[in-house]
Amino acid sequence: MPLVFDPTPTGKEPAAFRLLVRKDQANLDPGLRERLKSFFDHNQLPAPATPADQAARYVSLAYALGAPPLLDAPDRSDDLPNGILAVLDFAPLVREFYRKSGIDERLASYTRAYQAEGDRLRQPAAEMVRALLSYLHTRPIVTTTERVRIKSPEKKKSSTAAYTTREHDRKFHIVPT
Repeated sequence: MPLVFDPTPTGKEPAAFRLLVRKDQANLDPGLRERLKSFFDHNQLPAPATPADQAARYVSLAYALGAPPLLDAPDRSDDLPNGILAVLDFAPLVREFYRKSGIDERLASYTRAYQAEGDRLRQPAAEMVRALLSYLHTRPIVTTTERVRIKSPEKKKSSTAAYTTREHDRKFHIVPT
């Protein structure tokens, strides 16, 4: 049985935003819909992968693609994570979907709805993180230190390399799907 990503728990109604997107895409070109479904079906992760594991690769691909309307895929290279490499050939279908679906006209309202949902989830997510940190009896590490080699302006070959450190703020993002 093919794995279908549907984050709606059994017995619950989908979120209003999800219903809106489904309604808006009801008239999508059937041929394109079938190619999207076929790609998804043929590129499933093996068991015991969850629907969220499956969706994560496509979310990562979305972050790797260029801005609309071009949605350029990154060059295939060893620098890309394996999850993106596995679904990189989905990028032409994403571009075709963007052109044929009319999503560009609705993107501004979708973005506002998505941001509103993110705002609604901010407080429960913060409470969850605080509870987890309390349970683990730890404090978050909010900075990271990087050791960087200093390149000397002189062209001498010295036997000792010089290093400095740089401090970066650490952040994490929760992406509602």
